[in-house]
Amino acid sequence: GEAHSLASKGLALHPLLPASPQRTQMEMTLHVVLAVSVMTTKGCSVPEVEQACYRALELSRQADDDLQVFPILSVLFGFYLVSAQFQTAREMAERLLRLAEQQPEPLLKLAAHLTLAVVLWQMGELPAAHVHLGQRQRLYSPHDHLKFLQFGHDPTMTSLAYAALVLSLLGYPEQARRAGLEAVALSEHLAHPCTHAVTLHFISQVFRGLRELPIFQAQTEAHLVL
Repeated sequence: GEAHSLASKGLALHPLLPASPQRTQMEMTLHVVLAVSVMTTKGCSVPEVEQACYRALELSRQADDDLQVFPILSVLFGFYLVSAQFQTAREMAERLLRLAEQQPEPLLKLAAHLTLAVVLWQMGELPAAHVHLGQRQRLYSPHDHLKFLQFGHDPTMTSLAYAALVLSLLGYPEQARRAGLEAVALSEHLAHPCTHAVTLHFISQVFRGLRELPIFQAQTEAHLVL
């Protein structure tokens, strides 16, 4: 709520500044903050999220740094995913991956593969989702934890949680179980509440599907407490 209020006040005041690259950068940043705060307080599918992101994208065309587009596209991806506009979300994820592949940072590549895997999972394309989640083995580094909190959670962590879920749906129960237990243990060690909550949410589904009800119950109760 406070972030939304401050971003709105900043956007109201920024026209008073003289035109400059710094003013453009500031406005773009404020629109991203506004979009994320609206997603958090009102929901991911609120039209205001899409409007703020497209204004930020328009401003980003005036900048030379392509990396500034990455968080904007990430938020737009979340908007279309939660709105069940899966084809548009897929296009955003593919654009994120193209952008990430031009950068030297492995973490951005992992985050982009995760976004594409998530929408492919939602579209029922499980083998393709599994391929993208498998990129974790190549791109994962513990040093990258909490460096890029896509949608508020750590992609180096939640990529493992999604992998466990997709493995269970593909019919690999033992692999899913191992990945699930590893994901929960790692998220507990990481001690980042939102990441831990996302992990518990998806891993509890894995153990429900495996009919391991005591583990499912324990994880569900831990999720409720968190």
